[in-house]
Amino acid sequence: MEDYRHQHKEKYNVICDVFLALDTLETCKCFLFDLFTIQELDMLAQRLQIAKCFYEGTPTYNQVVEAVKVSSATVSRVRHAYKHGNDGFRMVFDNMNSKTK
Repeated sequence: MEDYRHQHKEKYNVICDVFLALDTLETCKCFLFDLFTIQELDMLAQRLQIAKCFYEGTPTYNQVVEAVKVSSATVSRVRHAYKHGNDGFRMVFDNMNSKTK
């Protein structure tokens, strides 16, 4: 995966630059609704809800499945990324928490 990221660095930098340029909630909403379909946004929202459950310490798959109303396979995929990824979920949620305090 690291080689792939390195080979396509410019593509990913453009994506990151776009997200960093979203300066208001309204701009972000407009952009997301232009970029994604409703179904894609719903899937993204579910994955973020699942990651937030893990971040907040929801202990079992069944509790997450029940809270978010998703399949255990989706929970499993997000949990794997949460536990073995690049800590992106934790960094974003930490950043969100620090801004609300």
